[in-house]
Amino acid sequence: MRTAIAAVALMLPLAATAGAPAHTVEVRIDDADAAQRIDLRLGTSRTRTRGAQDAEAEPFEVRTLRESLDAGWRRRFDAWQVDAGLRVERRHGTSVAGGTFGSTGGNVRAAVLAAPVDHETREWRFSATWQRDAMLFRIEGLLAAFENAHRSLQWQNPFPAVAGWVPGAADGIGALAEAPDNRAHDFVVAWAWQSPGGVRLDADAGLGQHEQNEPLLPYTMNPVLAVTRGLPRASLDGRVDRRRMQARLRVPMTHTTAFDARWRAERSDDRTAPALFLYPAGDVANQPATPASGRARWRLPRDFRRERIDAGWQWRSARRDRVRVELGHEAIERAYAEVAETRETRFAAEWRRNGARNAHLRVERATRDSGAYRDNLPWHAYHTDAYIETVAPGMRFENHPLLRRFNLADRERTAVRAGLGSSWGAWHAGLLGSYRDDAYGDSVFGLTDSRQVGVHLDVGYAVTGSQHLSTWVSLESWESRQDGRHFRGGGFFAADFGNPDRDWRAVTDDQIRGLGVNWRHDAPWRDGSIGLDLSHMRSRAEVAVAAGPAISTAPLRPVVADISRASLEVAHRFGERLSVRAAATYERWRSRDWATDGVTPTTVSGVLGLTEGFPDRGLSWASVSVEWRF
Repeated sequence: MRTAIAAVALMLPLAATAGAPAHTVEVRIDDADAAQRIDLRLGTSRTRTRGAQDAEAEPFEVRTLRESLDAGWRRRFDAWQVDAGLRVERRHGTSVAGGTFGSTGGNVRAAVLAAPVDHETREWRFSATWQRDAMLFRIEGLLAAFENAHRSLQWQNPFPAVAGWVPGAADGIGALAEAPDNRAHDFVVAWAWQSPGGVRLDADAGLGQHEQNEPLLPYTMNPVLAVTRGLPRASLDGRVDRRRMQARLRVPMTHTTAFDARWRAERSDDRTAPALFLYPAGDVANQPATPASGRARWRLPRDFRRERIDAGWQWRSARRDRVRVELGHEAIERAYAEVAETRETRFAAEWRRNGARNAHLRVERATRDSGAYRDNLPWHAYHTDAYIETVAPGMRFENHPLLRRFNLADRERTAVRAGLGSSWGAWHAGLLGSYRDDAYGDSVFGLTDSRQVGVHLDVGYAVTGSQHLSTWVSLESWESRQDGRHFRGGGFFAADFGNPDRDWRAVTDDQIRGLGVNWRHDAPWRDGSIGLDLSHMRSRAEVAVAAGPAISTAPLRPVVADISRASLEVAHRFGERLSVRAAATYERWRSRDWATDGVTPTTVSGVLGLTEGFPDRGLSWASVSVEWRF
C-alpha cells in the first residue's frame, strides 16, 4: 500500500510587548543591502548632561512579531519511507540593547538603546528510511540559513567629554554588530539490527559544518580617532566542522536480566584562521600604536571534544518490579580553557514498580575531576607576547587565581528522584520528588554549593470515556552560595589582592510555585477534539550578601515574577484525508525587580536608562496546521 502525507503548519504573528512605553537616545541601523543609515526616530535625545534626557525624546514600544511556516511531505512504498520538510521563521519588531563609550572602568558611559529586529531562518530537512525484517537503514540531511536584514546598530554619543577620552570623541558614533548571516548543514547515516534472540545493535554517524562570512565592522566609526592598523581581514571567514558517532547495544542475558551499553563521541573543530585584532577602546580612544598593548587580542580556534560511555544491568521480576544499575564515564577536552580536560564518573541505581499502584526510586552519584586548574592560561593565550612581557609576573591573570569556573571545577553531585502513583476508578494521582546537591569542595572563590529540592503533585479525573480533567501543583527550591574577593587594579592592587577583609559571600534562595489545570475532550463532536490549559507560576528570589569590613553592603529586596498562561487547542478531521488543528496561547509576565523598577535615566551616574522599566509583558501566538493524506 502506498501512502503519502503532506502537512503544513502556519504560525501566526507572535507579539511580545512591554507594558509601558520608554524613551531612549537616537539609534540608526546600517542596512546590509543599501549600505546606508536609516533613522528609526525611536528617540532623538542629544542631551549632554549625564543621565538626563530632553523633551525631544520619543516613546517606543518593545514589540516582536514572529511568523513561521512549517511544511512536510511523506511517502511510503515497499520497504522505504521518504520524508521532506521546510520551515521558515521570520521575526521583526523592536527589542532593547545596551551600548557603551569608554576606555577604562572609570570613564565608561552607557545607554539603553532601542534595537531593531528583522531576521529570517530557513531549514530544509530530508530523510530516507529502509526497513525490512530485523534491519533498518536511514539517511538524514539538514540545511539551515539565517539572514539578518541589519548589519549593525549605531547610536550618537549622548554624553559630554570625560577625562581619558580623545578630544572630540564625545561627538562620535558608536556601533554594535547585529547577529551575522550564517549557514549550516548536517548529514547523518544510521543503521540498526535485531537478532531473533533479542540482541539489538544500532549505530549512527554524523557530519556537519557551520559557516559565517559576514563582513567585519570597522574598528570604529568615530572619525576623530587614530586608526593606523586595519583589520586582519575583511570578514571572519569562520567555519566549524562537527563530527559525531554513537553506538548502542542491548543483550538479553536471561528471561529476567539484560545488559546494555552506549558509546558516544563528538568533536567540534574550529577551522577559522587565527587573527590578531588591535582595537580602539570603547570608541573614545585611539588605536594602540603597537601590539604590545592590552587591547591587542588573538582570536584563536576553540576546539571541543566529548566522549561518553555508559553501561547498565537490569533485572525484572516475574511480577512488577524492576531493578537497574548504571555506570558511566565522560571526558571533555576544551582548547584554551583553564582546564584542558574534565573527567566525570557516574553511578546510579533505580528501582521501579509498575501497575495501578506504582512507585520508583533513583539514586545517582557523580564525581568530576578537573585535574590541574591553570587560571591564567586564557589570559596568556589571547594576549600578545610583547604585551605579556610588560606585565609583572604576579599580575598576569584576569580573574583571581583562587576563582574556579563552576563548569570546570571539581564537583561532587548527589541526586535522588522518587515517585508514587495510584489509580482507582475514574481517579488517578501522582507524587514526584527530587533532590540534587552539587558541592565544589576545592573552589575557594566562585560557586561553592548548589542545592535543589522539588515536589510535584498531579490529580486527574475521567469525567467520561472521552473527557478528562486534571490539575497539578509544583513546589521547587534552589539555593546556592558564591564566595569572592573584591580587588581593584592600578595602585590599589597590591593592598587589595591578598586582603581577606575584602572577601564577600552571596547566598541565593529561589522559591518557585506553580498551579495548573488541564481539560481535554476527545469527541465533543464527531472526529474532533478540544483542549484547554491554564497555569500560573510565581518565583521569588532573595540574595543575602555578607562581606568583610573593607566592603560596604546593603540589603537587596526580593525579586518576584509571575507568569500566567492560557492555551486552547482545537482539532478536527474532515473525512479520511484532511485534518486541521488550530491552537492559540496567551502569556502574561509581571515582575517586581529592584534592578529595573523606578530606575529613571538619572538614577545611575553615567548611565542613560529608559524612563520606564518593563515590569509587565504580554506574549500571544496562534498556529494552524493542515494535514492531507492521499
